[in-house]
Amino acid sequence: YAATALAIIFTDLLTGVLIGFGLTMLKLVFKASRLKISLIDLPQDGEMELRLVGAATFLKVPALTQVLGSIPAGTTVHVPLNNLSYIDHSCLELLEEWGRANAAKGSKLLIESRGLKRRLEGRVRTNTGIGAAG
Repeated sequence: YAATALAIIFTDLLTGVLIGFGLTMLKLVFKASRLKISLIDLPQDGEMELRLVGAATFLKVPALTQVLGSIPAGTTVHVPLNNLSYIDHSCLELLEEWGRANAAKGSKLLIESRGLKRRLEGRVRTNTGIGAAG
């Protein structure tokens, strides 16, 4: 906000607004492209956990594909979604497709479905505010 205000003060309104818009877009791209992917061996034999932290967007499909490709056949993979702020349909479909494709090799994919709808939509719905029932 400060950059926009300063740009408006030292240039003109249109330039300031455009600078603010550009900076906002950069911030959104930065947040949307941050995803930490870790594959962790669990104590149980033949089980791993795929930890995803951040926003799983289409920008991270290649990285996620590479990690999924490194999982040995016959492994049960747990995917908790509690550290994701957002997951888009392309990443979710990639996970589901990997589970279907590797089921014949004895692999199993267990996606934690708690909170999945909220993470797909990208925000928590509340019952307060304008237009709320009650």
